[in-house]
Amino acid sequence: MKYAVVEHAGKQFVAAEGQLVEVDRLALQAGSAVEFGEVLLLRDTDHVEVGAPYIQGARVTGKIQAHLRGPKILVFKYRAKQRYRVRQGHRQALTRVAIESIGLPGASAEVAAATTAEPKPQPVEPRRTSRKPASSAAKRPAAAPKAKAPAQPAAVRPKSGARKADKGKQPKAGQPAKKPAAQKKSAGSKKK
Repeated sequence: MKYAVVEHAGKQFVAAEGQLVEVDRLALQAGSAVEFGEVLLLRDTDHVEVGAPYIQGARVTGKIQAHLRGPKILVFKYRAKQRYRVRQGHRQALTRVAIESIGLPGASAEVAAATTAEPKPQPVEPRRTSRKPASSAAKRPAAAPKAKAPAQPAAVRPKSGARKADKGKQPKAGQPAKKPAAQKKSAGSKKK
C-alpha cells in the first residue's frame, strides 16, 4: 500500500492514492488540480523514506472535489459567580481533495534497483537493559548492618502533649512571658 504523510496549513494528514482527504479551505475552484510539496514520510510496499523535515522532490497530487464546512463546534465561555455566559458556534471551512498520485521524481528507478539488489544483512546490537547482570551482584561484598542510635532516656524526652501545648506560645524577644490562663483571672470575674 502506497501512502504519504503530508503537512498542509500546519496540520498533518495521511494521504493514500484514491482516498478522499479533507484539508483546510484552499483558494482554488472545484475540479482544479492541487499539489502538496511538504511530504514528511513516503511509504511504498516495503520502501519507507522519512524526510528531515521534508523529502526533497516528493509530491502528492490531487483534484479538488468540493468545498464544504465541517461539523458544528460549540464554544461556551463561563465565569463562575460573575453571571457571564457566552455561547458561540463554529464550523471550519474545508476542501475535499481526491488524491490521485504519490511520488518522488525518479522513485520508480530507485525502487526497481532496491528490489533487484540483495539486501545486506546488518548486525543486530543486543538490547541494553537498565538492570545489571546477576553475576555482578554476587561479586559485591555484603554490607554490614547499621548500628541503631542509642535511645534517649524517657525523663529527658519531652512528652508529645507538652510539645503541642507549647507550640506557638514562645514569648518574643524583649517581652515578658505571659501568665497561664488559670492565673490571669481577676477576683471580680468569679461567680458567687
